[in-house]
Amino acid sequence: MLDLIESAEEELLFQIPYIDSYKPSAKGNLEKLVKALIRKSKQIETVHVILRSDHGTWIPCAEDLKKRGLNLDKCFRHLPSTHTKGMVVDGKRAYVGSINFTTTSMLQNREVGLIFEKDSEVKKVQDAIVADFGAGTAL
Repeated sequence: MLDLIESAEEELLFQIPYIDSYKPSAKGNLEKLVKALIRKSKQIETVHVILRSDHGTWIPCAEDLKKRGLNLDKCFRHLPSTHTKGMVVDGKRAYVGSINFTTTSMLQNREVGLIFEKDSEVKKVQDAIVADFGAGTAL
């Protein structure tokens, strides 16, 4: 996932419900993943970040991302009850899987993810994330 984020040159569409890097217990590659996401949000024009907004979880995630430099007005939306875990990079590669950006997901759970490079499959993921971004609520 880190390589996928870092490969973005023009567009990064990111929909992972939970990012728990703000927690003191955060471990694994969370720090590297979050830093890459924020760095890309500053380097490229089109970045969409969608997080889940129920259970009060999006507030600390969004606050942490903002403190780290993510422009919430430009690229952040929260969406109630989303469970989608996907990314699209430059309209050429798409990730779909079960991984959240949490310590539990990274270190304890059995997770799976696939990266697609076939145009028609990438487009399906891209269309879904763009629609969700439009349906989401800005902070």
